[in-house]
Amino acid sequence: MLFSENSSLLRIPSSADVQDVMYLDAMRYAAEMIELSYVRLCDSLLRLPIEDDVTRHRYLSVASIQDAWAMIDSSDRLRSLIRPSKILSSYPDFCAEFVESVAPIRELRNTVQHLDHKIPSLAAKDWPVWGTLRWFEWREPPRKGVSCLLQAGGHVERRPLNIQSPRHRQDVIGVSDVILASRGVEVSLNVLRENVFMFSQTLDDIVSEAFEQVATEERLADLFLHVGVDFQVEELVVKADSKSETA
Repeated sequence: MLFSENSSLLRIPSSADVQDVMYLDAMRYAAEMIELSYVRLCDSLLRLPIEDDVTRHRYLSVASIQDAWAMIDSSDRLRSLIRPSKILSSYPDFCAEFVESVAPIRELRNTVQHLDHKIPSLAAKDWPVWGTLRWFEWREPPRKGVSCLLQAGGHVERRPLNIQSPRHRQDVIGVSDVILASRGVEVSLNVLRENVFMFSQTLDDIVSEAFEQVATEERLADLFLHVGVDFQVEELVVKADSKSETA
C-alpha cells in the first residue's frame, strides 16, 4: 500500500474536525487507488505480450484499459480535493506545484466524458474509442526490451501506430514509460504515479505536524464488518464479528 501502517493519515485524532477528516480520507483513498491501479496495470502489461490464449488476452486488454483510466479518474478527483482542504490551505506552493503537475489529466479525462456524444467525431477523425496505451518493457536491461501498443477498439485505419521508446535506460527488468493517449492528448502514467507518491509523502508529514500536539484517542481509519448468517435453523441466528481497522 502507498501509506504505511504508521502513517499519520491512519492515526488522525478523534477530536479532529469532521470535514477535515473527510477531506483527508478522500485524498488517502484516491492516492491509494492510483497506486493500486498502477500496480495492477503493470502486471497486465507484463503478461499481455506473452499471453497466447485469445480470451485471456482480451481480458488482460480490458483490465489494462480499465486500470489506466481509473488512474486518470482518481488523479482528477485527488486534484479537486486539495483546494477546499483547510489543512492544506497553509501550504499554497506545495498544492499549486502538485495541481500543475497533474494538469494534463483533466484534458485527457475530458476526451472520454460524455462518450455517447463523441462517437460521431471519433469515427469521422479515426480516433480509437478508448484511446491507446503504449509502453516499453525491459527484458535484458539496459540493452533489450519490447515496445508495445494496445489500441482500445478497432476500425481505426488512418492513424499512425506510434511505438513507445524508453526515455531512459534502466537496469531493472519490467515496465517503463507507460503512456495513455486519447484524441491527441497523452499522459505518462509512471510520471503521474511518481507525482502522486511524492505528494502523498509530503501530505503524511503535513498531517503529522498538524496533529502532533493533539493528545486524544485515535479515530478509526476504516471499518470492516463481517457477518455470518445461518438460514438452516428455525430461529434466525446472526453472528457478527466486527473488525475495526486502525493503523
